[in-house]
Amino acid sequence: MDMSVHGGQRRDRGLIVGVAWLMLGLSGICLAEEIAPFRLTGIEGDVSLSYLSDSQTQGTSGGTSSTYAISNMQEQVFLNTHSYFYHPNFLKMDLGGGPLWVQNQVESDTSSRDDHETLYNLTGRLSFLEQKPYPLTIYYDHLNPTVSTSLTQSFVQTNTKTGATFSRRNW
Repeated sequence: MDMSVHGGQRRDRGLIVGVAWLMLGLSGICLAEEIAPFRLTGIEGDVSLSYLSDSQTQGTSGGTSSTYAISNMQEQVFLNTHSYFYHPNFLKMDLGGGPLWVQNQVESDTSSRDDHETLYNLTGRLSFLEQKPYPLTIYYDHLNPTVSTSLTQSFVQTNTKTGATFSRRNW
């Protein structure tokens, strides 16, 4: 039996196994992430509840008293999604919204008033070609923040913003 034939086969097998391991190792580096035409990349949400209440009783010189009470309750649900269309660097979409319920109650000895409002918050941002030298972003926000004027008094304000940004960057 000739030892050179067996030594050559072992060397060839070792070379084939080494090349296979190298190809397997490099294939992990060379594989690109699978791109889908539309993909939801994240969801986040917020649920909040706030309640403020105050009452005041004043006595008069005649022995009678008067009472004044204010209460305010707000519930809000907001859901925000992050996604892309065609490719993550082509169009990124951040869309969100949700309802806002506001209940105000004012009571005194002579009258009582209840207000109930159903409002909404909506936000959207579309970012085109964010990684290119000419990115474009279009946005729309319709928000109803609460502005406090004192410890228990507040009002709901409506803010609406619409716009776009475009720039030309030199690379």
